[in-house]
Amino acid sequence: MPPSAGALGPTTEANLAVARRVHDINFWGAWACCKAGGAMMIAARRGTVLNIGSMASRVHPPFGAAYSSSKAAVESMTHSLRVELAPFGIKVVYAAPTWCATPTKDNSPMLSAEDWGRGNYGAAMEDVLAQNDPNQPGAWPPERIAARVVAAALKRRPPRVVFGGGQSRSFRFLVGCFSRGMVDRVLAGRLGLGKVAAGAAAAGAVVAGAVAVKSK
Repeated sequence: MPPSAGALGPTTEANLAVARRVHDINFWGAWACCKAGGAMMIAARRGTVLNIGSMASRVHPPFGAAYSSSKAAVESMTHSLRVELAPFGIKVVYAAPTWCATPTKDNSPMLSAEDWGRGNYGAAMEDVLAQNDPNQPGAWPPERIAARVVAAALKRRPPRVVFGGGQSRSFRFLVGCFSRGMVDRVLAGRLGLGKVAAGAAAAGAVVAGAVAVKSK
C-alpha cells in the first residue's frame, strides 16, 4: 500500500486543510487498502501486506509534522494489523525508507518564500529546504528502494520492518542509540532553529527595551 503525500512548513503556520489531506492520502488511504485487501487475504488464508511508510515515522523531523505523523500512524496500524492477521497465515511488513530520489518538493504543497518570511521561521527556511531536498548524497532511486522492500516482503519469514534509502544507517543509528533530547538537538542544528532562537531573542530584547523606555 504505497500512498504518499507530503507538506513542509511550520506546524503553527500550516494550512489545516493541507495537513488533513496528507493524512487522508497517507494514512486513511493505506487503511482503506488494508481493509479491502486484508479481507480478501483472510478468505484465501494467505498473503502479504506491505505498507510503505518512512523513516520520518521514527525521526519526527521539525517542519514535517503532517507527513511524519501520517507515516507514524501507518506504522502503528501496520504493527497492529500484523498481530490481527497472523492467525490466518498473513504476513505484514512496514517499510521505512529514507532519502528517495523523487521530485517530492515539486509535487508537495509548501509555504512560499513570502509565507516563510512573514512567519516566525523565516531564518530557517534555507536550511529546511536544503535538508529536505530528496536528492541528498546517497539518495536511492525509487526502483532500488522498491526492489529492496519487495524482496524482503516476499521472504518466507519477512522482517517486521524493512529499511533502505540514502543515509538509512545514519538515521537508524541516531534514533536507536541516542536519547530523544540528543536527537532533538541534532535536528534543531541541521534545520536552522538556532537562527530562529537568536532572532527571537533579539526581537525580545528590542521589545523589552521599548517597554523600558516607555515606562520612564
